[in-house]
Amino acid sequence: MKQIIRRFAASLLAAAYFLTAVLPAGPGAVAAGESTFRRRVQEAWENLRESVSMYGVSMTVDDCVREYYDLLYIAADKFWVSSAFGYSSAGANVFNFWVRYNYDTADVPAMRTEFDSKVSEVVSAVQPGWSEAETVLYFHDWLAVNCSYDHTLTKNDAYAAMVGGSAVCQGYALAMCVLCRAVGIECYPITSDKLRHMWNVVKVDGEWYQCDITYDDISPDMLGHSQHEYVLVSDEFMQTDGMHYADDWNYFSGGQEIVCSSKRFENAFWRGAIDAVTPMPDGTWIYAMENSPENVRRASDVYTNILRTSADGQKQDLGKISATWYTPTGNVYMNCYTAADVWDNRIYYHTRSDIYSMAMDGSDVQKFYTLTSEE
Repeated sequence: MKQIIRRFAASLLAAAYFLTAVLPAGPGAVAAGESTFRRRVQEAWENLRESVSMYGVSMTVDDCVREYYDLLYIAADKFWVSSAFGYSSAGANVFNFWVRYNYDTADVPAMRTEFDSKVSEVVSAVQPGWSEAETVLYFHDWLAVNCSYDHTLTKNDAYAAMVGGSAVCQGYALAMCVLCRAVGIECYPITSDKLRHMWNVVKVDGEWYQCDITYDDISPDMLGHSQHEYVLVSDEFMQTDGMHYADDWNYFSGGQEIVCSSKRFENAFWRGAIDAVTPMPDGTWIYAMENSPENVRRASDVYTNILRTSADGQKQDLGKISATWYTPTGNVYMNCYTAADVWDNRIYYHTRSDIYSMAMDGSDVQKFYTLTSEE
């Protein structure tokens, strides 16, 4: 199940550090408040300290939980900071607060350098002529291809997603925030405790849209593939898709009111693409789009078209690949799992047993490699 550590579950994970005592609050505990707590938490994160001073801060447990998660999820790039934390309370107020870390603090400086380098590498591929929507599409596909879902349910940060290559939905969503913000696109996490899930809202051309990379990533069954069901869609789309409806959507957006009402991209050229959409220097995109399983009545209906599409939606059909995959019982799957990619100015695609290449205009088809029985 797609899962994150829920807002209040984190404090349960820190139960070993949770003490309740009826003690006096202390002479300085009536002053200051949330802004001081936020500043001290951020300083602790940067200096890899575990203890956060609550001197002069009067905050309840609920106050601390709210402010801590707002900070952590809005920050997104603080991958070394754990969702779990510890605290001690006296009556209603917290008098001790401890930060927990995902990694050995001695390793964090080198990991930060590695993480920043990976972010720069991914962002450097963004082409100057791309729209904000195309940039979001590229980040979506990069994460779907380069990160697989962590079925151990233990890896939940942006480093795990981008460098480690495996994370739960929280890692996907936080990594998306980091990438979008690196190019000036607003992006925030959205969570639902009822769904036990985290995904994104992103602002494109002044309008908010939802984006769920985790649900579009169909690995490990189809490594390298990426669906495009949830790229820049509306609240209405998400509420009626059968997977995202809940009445407890929570936006970590710094207090901004988020409404995703635009349906501008719900019929964009990438809808229905079953693999990562490859950008070309001339502004076009190459990808594979299968015949919808809803249209499959016989084995000959199972095929994929390899397309080259411009940003305005003008499509060039480069080839129709009729290929079938067999079930363990000898039947034919209703999906054609062919994917396409570009290398050395040729398009490569695969069937169940072979890899082919063709010229950029779809001509000169050549068999490149045949898989062994073991492969």
